[in-house]
Amino acid sequence: MRVLDLVSEVGEISKEVLKATSYGKKPLELHKDKFSEEMGDALFSLICVANNSDIDLADCLLRVLEKYQTRIDEKGNPASNK
Repeated sequence: MRVLDLVSEVGEISKEVLKATSYGKKPLELHKDKFSEEMGDALFSLICVANNSDIDLADCLLRVLEKYQTRIDEKGNPASNK
């Protein structure tokens, strides 16, 4: 399974955000080409994990959208802690 690949790719996304903000010292200004590449790598790794686990990502997305919509309807925002 490619879970470690997924974690690594999410780390690369985080690194791009940190670099783009000078480690939180300035507003986010992404270099879209590099950020887009890292997002694609993370998405590919996520799809591989889902496929290896026999998980339907489309179904997962629909369920999470319903969950967030319920939170918005009930509490006015999608956060789980409010």
